[in-house]
Amino acid sequence: MVREDPDVILSSYGDQVIFPALFSYAQSFRIRLKLDRDETSLHTRQIIRKGTSFNTYGAMIYRAPSYPLLGRWHIDRANSFVYKEADLRGIMELSRISRLPMQRMARASTGTALTAIETDVALQEGYLVPWQKSKVEDPKTFYELLRIDKGGLIFQPDTSLGIVFENMAQLDFAQMYPTIMVLHNLSPETVLCQCCKEEETTKRVPGAGYRICSKRRGVVSIALEKLLSRRKYYKERKKVTSGEEYAFADAKQNSLKWMLVTSFGYLGYRNAKFGRIESHESVTAFGRDILLTAKEKAEEANYYLSHAITDCIFIQRRDSSEISESELNELCDTITRETNITMAIEGIYKWLVYPPSKIDPLLPVSNRYFGKFANGEIKMRGLAARRKDTPGFVKDMQLELLDIMRKADTIAELKNLHKQMHHTFGLWLDKLQTGNVSWKELLLRKTIGKSIEEYTVENASFLSLQQLETQKIAVEPGEKIRYVVLKENHRDKSKRYLAEEMARLSLGSSICSYDIDYYTRLLWDAFQEIWENFAPEGYFRFTPGRQLLFEF
Repeated sequence: MVREDPDVILSSYGDQVIFPALFSYAQSFRIRLKLDRDETSLHTRQIIRKGTSFNTYGAMIYRAPSYPLLGRWHIDRANSFVYKEADLRGIMELSRISRLPMQRMARASTGTALTAIETDVALQEGYLVPWQKSKVEDPKTFYELLRIDKGGLIFQPDTSLGIVFENMAQLDFAQMYPTIMVLHNLSPETVLCQCCKEEETTKRVPGAGYRICSKRRGVVSIALEKLLSRRKYYKERKKVTSGEEYAFADAKQNSLKWMLVTSFGYLGYRNAKFGRIESHESVTAFGRDILLTAKEKAEEANYYLSHAITDCIFIQRRDSSEISESELNELCDTITRETNITMAIEGIYKWLVYPPSKIDPLLPVSNRYFGKFANGEIKMRGLAARRKDTPGFVKDMQLELLDIMRKADTIAELKNLHKQMHHTFGLWLDKLQTGNVSWKELLLRKTIGKSIEEYTVENASFLSLQQLETQKIAVEPGEKIRYVVLKENHRDKSKRYLAEEMARLSLGSSICSYDIDYYTRLLWDAFQEIWENFAPEGYFRFTPGRQLLFEF
């Protein structure tokens, strides 16, 4: 360390594993670690030696330990959300605007960073900032909750004309919720303000009736306006730069994007310093009103609304004919003028599929769809390939099949691909059933919701934790584990699953014996998810093993 003298140390699990081990060994052998560059610093290094778990809105979150350094930076890539999304340049951008030190910003949640940004704005505007939030949510009747607290507006996909469409267009509002907060001055101190209580002309929240202050700008509104403006600047820079400058601008706009994405949820968070549930409800109320306006304008332009969810609409000509980009741009301009929020074309689909729900085949899931844009790109939401708990082997299979589907421009052309789809799936299945797949490609991921002592059912999580415990590997609630299914119904419960860490110790890079039936079901389900609507009638009534006996 002294010889190299780096300014920045990038690690993977440095906070959780490497640095705790180094400090522990140094104490045991009485060795003085020279990790700090500035040993005379008056600042006290705030080392957090133990991680903490906490529950928020039904989700268990784990906050890892923290081992910052003095005189240089230690950034743990595995313990930094911002680094994963926008690398070191993104951390620098948020550190600059939040005024949080780099090492703290790297480890901070997006909510913490947003609070720091809003606090800075509040101090600049002359507001007193409470140390802790003390005001609780105002009491409401059941009728008031039913009338006001509705969330975002969703039009369920209309399956009356089928679940596969041609020539569909998707239009999206740009950063709808943050823009609403800026445009309508929505902030904890501006919604239901007292200074405008008697004003007859005070703006009201549609459907809720809440007053909005007209005499002063809110802290949240000012803060988000700055973030929106800054992100717009970097997105414009991307259009006129290349190479390193492009990467620089892209990382910075991406870090700001996550602040903006967080802003709406944080506005309704019960412990947020600059949060209030009435302000949160006001955002969704304006959002519902805006989406209805978009729907009306699209229908006035003779488009059929197939689906809409929160900040985007899916439209089609009533005769399913092709849609020109110029016509859509005109519609976007109309909606933008009516709502004061920019609407743009996300893409024009050659074909679009709403996969049916497993519970009710006639009821698609609103946030699950996939389709091919006119430029050949496949867009998907909610599929196995997008889910974080899907094994890599299954993801790769589905992605290859989707790549085959890219060849087709029409539903008829898709159906003609069945022989190729059937053959390709057979190759993947054959590889799986011959036991020729690495255990690394079969790992499933789970978030641990409680400590091992709290489990009452001996499920995959519990049995994996048991294995890790034998190796003195502690896993806290909120942390994630990965494991392989060896034999789901084995009489010996210890042989049902194999945790990733145990696999690395015992197997290395070799192939292990895994539950072929279990992974076959996953593979088959992922295939069915994207191909059920194009396969010959009755194809998916057979088991995967039997199905391959048929020739097409």
